Amino acid sequence: MGRRRNQRREELEKGMCPLFLHYSELDISCRAHVGDAKWTTIHYQTPQMRELQQRCYCETQCFRRCEHYLSWKHFAWEEDE
Repeated sequence: MGRRRNQRREELEKGMCPLFLHYSELDISCRAHVGDAKWTTIHYQTPQMRELQQRCYCETQCFRRCEHYLSWKHFAWEEDE
């Protein structure tokens, strides 16, 4: 548990999105923004499209503009009311 927290802290310091979990050739998996799901996987048509999304949003402070992050934030905010 401590290792995961340290890893998450390091990712945030590097600018990594706090929702990012992992990626494969065509997929990016993030913490889920729906119900009881554990993660959401976004599937891309080409590795280049996945790499562009990852470079532009997952690996920079621009994750705050990512559609998935905005959805997660929206649903989390509704629960706080």
